[in-house]
Amino acid sequence: MDRQPHALTDTQRRALEILSRLVIANIELQSDLRELKDALAARDAAEGPSGESAGNLDEIISRLQGVASHFQAVREGKTGSS
Repeated sequence: MDRQPHALTDTQRRALEILSRLVIANIELQSDLRELKDALAARDAAEGPSGESAGNLDEIISRLQGVASHFQAVREGKTGSS
């Protein structure tokens, strides 16, 4: 086992930054999907969407679209440092 400390190259550091943003985006996406499922189940249980639940669903869908766009930008290397 190597016990000497080593420094990361710029490429390795950049790869870790990208990976960290992807992990965070994935966690947020999972949370939003869980919230969307719960909202849809509540809507179905209440015999159709009310004005309030429909607004909440629109907000969740909008956030999911934002996360998906972020994933696409990271995949294409179009993100700046955050």
